[in-house]
Amino acid sequence: MTGGAGRPKALSAHLPDRRSRPVPFGGISGESAETRHMPQSFARVTCKAYGKVNLGLSVLGRRQDGYHEVSTVMTAVNLFDLLTVELAPFKEGRVLSVCCPALPDLPEEQNLVFRAAREYLSRNPVRTGVRVRVDKGIPPGGGMGGGSSDAAATLLAVGNALRTAGALPPGEEACDLRDMAMRLGADVPFFLGPNSVPPQYTAALCTGIGDIVTPMEANPFWLVILLLKEGVSTPWAFSVWDLDNPEGGRAFSSERDDRPLAVAGELRNGTAESLAQVLYNDLEEPIIARRKDIAGAKEALLRAGALSAVMTGSGSTVYGICGSQEHALDVRERIRGFKMGYLHDVLVVRTGVI
Repeated sequence: MTGGAGRPKALSAHLPDRRSRPVPFGGISGESAETRHMPQSFARVTCKAYGKVNLGLSVLGRRQDGYHEVSTVMTAVNLFDLLTVELAPFKEGRVLSVCCPALPDLPEEQNLVFRAAREYLSRNPVRTGVRVRVDKGIPPGGGMGGGSSDAAATLLAVGNALRTAGALPPGEEACDLRDMAMRLGADVPFFLGPNSVPPQYTAALCTGIGDIVTPMEANPFWLVILLLKEGVSTPWAFSVWDLDNPEGGRAFSSERDDRPLAVAGELRNGTAESLAQVLYNDLEEPIIARRKDIAGAKEALLRAGALSAVMTGSGSTVYGICGSQEHALDVRERIRGFKMGYLHDVLVVRTGVI
């Protein structure tokens, strides 16, 4: 979500439905002195790619390069995509293919999973075929970071699969995973933490364009998530913020923004009630002014008894914070009784990972 019009779109991580025609890795097919040989047995590795919500999102201003400076507190939630990476014995060149039954129409070369696997293998030469399957659990285009999380999980899972097969001994990765993640998208570095096994962290303060990650401690909280039928384009979300903030925001003033620190403090030490008081999203106001369905989702959550309701990321998903699992289940049942033609689904989730 974060970063604005200049960053790669999270939707680009969505994969095609059919098993795509294998695509050679660009520029590194064939043998070389540096190429490792793949054992005849293959390896299969699965990895969870967790979603996220933004508990606080400050848009500080647009930079000259088109990116937006942000300061956001993100936490993983226990809603995830499942990635399966399979290595096959080398036969006639190195090939990469991806499959995602939920998203049949996106060209393979435009998705972040394909790009992430290609990036990893271009820096860690091995002779093997790689197949990646993504089973979606995170809604696309909802501001929950599914595409970016899939990319981070791909970097982790491809490396694990190669080590499991003996093709890449421990400690022999040719480059930093974080460097690769930053090249793929602003949100991708954050997801290296929650998607690792065991998780390195589950929440962080992310600054810059969202790519500077400072992990933080976090207590678990219960949320009710409303998934809407219509998503929001990240570039459009930041463009309407620009229209409503012609002077450029806090990045171009002396005003200090302490809101992310308040959110971080309550996430670490507070209660659901105290955290609910400090949740915010600077993108919400300009988007809600143009999207009545998102405004209606917020209103429905509050009417159903949620302590607070906020849009996550660039939308369109809206979540409400609750005091307990029982409270969240009650809010969900009340939401299901409302007439909301724009609602796709309502879920109860917990912050953190499984």
